[in-house]
Order: sequence, then C-alpha cells, then structure tokens
Amino acid sequence: MKKNKFFHGCDKHILIKTLRIMRITLFLLVVSILQTLANDSYSQKTRLSLDFTNIKLVDALDKMEEMSEFYFLYNEKLINTDREVSLSVENTRIDEILNKLFAGTDVIYTIIDRKIILAPSFLSENQQQQNSVSGKVTDSSNQPLPGVTVVVKGTTQGTVANADGNYTLSSIPENATLVFSFVGMKTQEVVVGNQTSINVSMAEDAIGLEEVVAVGYGTQKKGNLTASIATVNSKDLTTAPISDVTKGLAGRLPGLVVKQESGLAGEKDTETALLSIRGFGAALVIVDGVESPFSNIDPNEIETFSILKDGAAAIYGSRAGNGVILITTKKGNISKPVLTYNGSYTSVGYTRIMTPASSGQQAEMSREAWINSGQDPNTAPVTQQQIDLFYAGTDPDYPISNWVDYIVRPYAPMKQHNLSVRGGSDKIKYYGFLGYLNQETLIRTGGGDYTRYNFRSNIDATILENLTTQLNVSKSMGVQRYPWRTLESALWGDLFGANPGFSTSLPDKTKIPSNGGVPIMTNRDVAGYDNRDISNFQGSIALNYSLKAVDGLKFRAFFNYAEDNGFRKSFQKPILTYSYNYASQTYTPSSSISNNNLDQSVSRSRTMNGQFSVNYEKIFSEVHDLKILGLYEITDYYGDYMWANRNEFLSNKIDYLFGGSKGSQQNNGSAWE
Repeated sequence: MKKNKFFHGCDKHILIKTLRIMRITLFLLVVSILQTLANDSYSQKTRLSLDFTNIKLVDALDKMEEMSEFYFLYNEKLINTDREVSLSVENTRIDEILNKLFAGTDVIYTIIDRKIILAPSFLSENQQQQNSVSGKVTDSSNQPLPGVTVVVKGTTQGTVANADGNYTLSSIPENATLVFSFVGMKTQEVVVGNQTSINVSMAEDAIGLEEVVAVGYGTQKKGNLTASIATVNSKDLTTAPISDVTKGLAGRLPGLVVKQESGLAGEKDTETALLSIRGFGAALVIVDGVESPFSNIDPNEIETFSILKDGAAAIYGSRAGNGVILITTKKGNISKPVLTYNGSYTSVGYTRIMTPASSGQQAEMSREAWINSGQDPNTAPVTQQQIDLFYAGTDPDYPISNWVDYIVRPYAPMKQHNLSVRGGSDKIKYYGFLGYLNQETLIRTGGGDYTRYNFRSNIDATILENLTTQLNVSKSMGVQRYPWRTLESALWGDLFGANPGFSTSLPDKTKIPSNGGVPIMTNRDVAGYDNRDISNFQGSIALNYSLKAVDGLKFRAFFNYAEDNGFRKSFQKPILTYSYNYASQTYTPSSSISNNNLDQSVSRSRTMNGQFSVNYEKIFSEVHDLKILGLYEITDYYGDYMWANRNEFLSNKIDYLFGGSKGSQQNNGSAWE
C-alpha cells in the first residue's frame, strides 16, 4: 500500500528523469558491450612504437593515424590540441598509450573499432541531462516551411527542416535554446526546458527586402534584385577612425579586393589602396552619379558604398568591364536640425618591422666571411677583440646602434574632427559637413604630416508639386608635407643598409652622424622636403519633373562640374655626415650629397558631365513591376601637366626654380582631353 501510494504521489518530473536515466543506462550498456567487442577486433591486436619529445598534441595524433588505421574524432574548441606532449613507448596497445598521453588532464576517450573519440570529462557528466526535441516549422499561413535551420544556440549542433517542415535534434541539454532561422523570415529563439516537442510558426521579415540600394542610374528595392550587388553602410565604414575610405573596406564586401601599396600618411595622387572586384583590375567609380575618384572623401560623408558585379554593371557599358563601385553621400531628411560632432585621437603603427643585426653580429659575420673565403685570419677586417667590444657596448667607439629604432617610431598620432548638420522639411532637406584630418608620419624627427579639409553641402528642394531639384557642392584640400626621402621610397634600403657600428648621435649636435652608408635623409628641415597640395571641387545640379498626365513618367536633367588641381615641390638639400673617434676626439667626414635639386610640377583637370533621362515605372496588379529607362549622357574632360627641374643652387634659402643653374634646367609636359 505504501509502495503504491509512493508511486502515485511522486513528482512527474522525477519519474521522467528516472525513466530517462534508465534509458541512458541501457544505451551506455549496449555501447560498452559493442565497444568491448570492437576493441577486441582491432585495438587489442594493434601495438605501436612511438618516440617524440615536446611536440603538439595534434601532431602526435597525426603520427598515430599515419602509423595505424586509427583515426581521432574531437572538437578543437573543447580539446587543447596545442598542448605539448612527450612520449616514448615500445610495442604498446592504444589504450595504454592514451592513458599516458592524457594522464592528469580532463580528457576522456572512447574506442569503437578504429574510431577514437576524445572529449572533456564534463560532457559525460552532462549526458544525463540531455534529451531529444522534434517538431514542425510553418509559415504565417500554417504551411510547412522546408529548409529552416535549427541550431542549438552557442554551438555548431543543428539540423535543417525537411520537405514537410519537420525536424529532430538529439542530445539537447535541458537549458538549451534553439534558434530557428530562414531567409526572409524573422529569426526566433525558443528555450527547450522540459519540452520534447516544439512547433514554431515563423513570420515574414520585410526588412532587407524593402531596403533601397543604389544601382546603375537609380535605385532598386533589394527584394527585386537578381543581379550581384554588395552594399556596406556608413556605420560600418566609420566603426574605427581611418584616414580614407579605402582603408576601411578590406574584408567588408564579398568580391572586393583591397591592396594597400603604401604606408605613407594620408593619400598620394589617387587612392591609398588599390581596389578591384574579383581581382580583375581597377573598377569604375561612380560618386553621386558621376565618374569620380573618392580618395578625397571623408568616410563620414558616405551614406552607402556598393559594388556592382556581373550583369548589374552592364548598364555602364565597356567602362564597367572590371565592375562598378557606387558611392552615395549623405542627404537631408525631414526632421529638426540634428548637429553631430565626432572627434578622435588615434595612434597608427606598423604591424611588424624586421630587427636588423647588431653591431656585434655584423662584425662577427664579416670576420667569418673573411675566414671562410680562405683568407688569413690575422688580416681580417675585424678582430675578435673588436667583436667582443661591439657585443659589450661599453666603449663609445664600439656602439650598438639600431638605426631603425632611431629613425622610425612605433606609433604616429592621427587626429580627426567632424561636424555635420542634417534636417529639413517636406519642402527642403539639407545636409552639411565640415571635416578635418591630420596624420603624422612614422619618422621620429622632421617626418612631416598630412592634413585634409573637407566641406560638403547637399540640398534637396521641392519647387512645385511635381518638380524637385538637388544641389550638391563639395570641396576638399589635401596638404602633404613629407621629407625629401620618404618611407615609401628607398628609405627602407637606407635604414637596413646602415651600419650599427656607427653612433646615432655625436657630441656636436650640429653635425649629422654617419651611418656608414647612404645618408639617411628623413628630416625635412635638414635634408629637404617633398610638399604636395591637392584640391578637389565638385558641384552638381539636378531637376526632376513628374508628368501628371501619365502616372509613373518622369524626366530628369543633371549637370556636374568637377575640378582637380595638384601642385608638388620637392627640394633636396646637400648633406655632409661625420663619424667621431672618442679616443682622439676627432671628426671625420664620411659621406655626402653635395648637390641640391628642385623638382616642381603642376597638374590640373576639369570634367563636365550631363545626363538627360526619361524614366517610366509602373506596378500592375500589385505584383508586376515595370521599369523603363531612356538615358543620354555626355562627358567632356580636359587636363594638363607641367614639370620642371633645376639643380646647382647657390643657396638653400632660395628654393625656387630661378635660383638654380640654367645649364641644368629640364622641363616637360603633357595634356589629355
């Protein structure tokens, strides 16, 4: 009676857990029997001889797989395969080897014939808390939804719903959360708890499909696109402070290859990084509907950045053979004026620089090279005593100098300040932007810097009910002040060719120390400068007219004017370097650049672009979307370039062309249209 009363009054959950434990126990018993039989068939007969010291566990497992028919199954996230192990065994069974290999760790193993399963011990403790879950996934109209992904949150364990929307997952912890996801549907999360059957009805997710993206000469809803288009928005581009747009695009868009060829602060004549789509070469760049470079644009000005591939780029014709990059800048919106300020201070550094050999190492290599070539050790250029003095570093005549550390600093500051205003009404919308950027070079002394100023004004206005206009104006100015010899040129060769046996400083600070090779000309105040001034202006106006008599028929006229100007002046000064002997307190001239040289160039270009289009767009029966575009575009461009050079200047103070020798003058020029 007590027994019956106990069972009838017991907690339902206790009964379920008891039955579950009995079921798992029976399962483990069967597995153990099968394992014992399987082990006898191969693992008991196979013996291995191993001998390795301090190698990674993953390499040890690979060796055992190579020497036998065993193969290991494990999760690298749960098993530390980088742990170093040592083992020396002769003609030993696999279970004895594994006992030694995992002694003192939390790893347990299971041998089933030739399969060896490795797992942390806590998994076996949690096994009793796991169950199976099944169910059906449907849409909002209760129709089966095949292909839905069902995953245990935080793990890689999951499955896919079959053609009837049914799914089954085994060995699910009670506290697990299932994540249901499908393209075009809102992702759902369901806590398992004590449930063994979970049915889910998924709702449609219009977000993304209704999103408007830029395409050739217009926009489209993302859900209507069949072409290959990838987009990144302004928030993704400004997650970290960057000097130009190209540096923030690496890894953000599928198919876009970003190759940065220069580490020089700021930009050169074009983009700092080269962009290509799928590696086919330079892509066509369109900024607000016009072919234009974008290295002068501040990342905070950009609303969206898209790349068109395959058929999506076909509308631009042969120019788009390598793909198209579309950039749209920010516009105004209907809201009260919103004033935004962003400021940042960033330290920009190199990833890694090779460490040059020390003075002792170079002296030792010099002596060894002499002796190994069969020469008399007594006549070697460096004696063993001198090598010891270089290694000791206590004698100022035998220094240990690191010219790379002396010239290059690990980090350089970059400062950014941006101020924008955005707002408008149903009649007029506006966006204004002011930007400032200053980035110094990695050269410690006299390395110069790069400064950029940006201005933008985008205005959208409604003139009549069916007539609107857009007026966009932007201006940027880049000021580059570098040494005559920069880190992007042959300076790296100068640095690594410098002799560490020469001191980086002299008692007389007015004298330039010798490095035993080509003088390192990194201080613009001493060795000369490389100055570049770049300015860009772009202005556009558009008129959009909707014909009331024909619904969906629109006319557009667009005109753009762009102007680019560049000025470069590079002046090399004479340099005389000295070495110093502390014992005799004497200076000796070592190397020099005796001549001064001035390069000066001017470039300018202007582009005018006009577009006239007729566009008809109509949706029939709420499902058929018809779009027709007729467009005529004309582009007129012109540019010229002039370069001049003179040397043999009488004074470094007169760094103008007329101050140099007429006998050495050179000039050249070019033009295009």
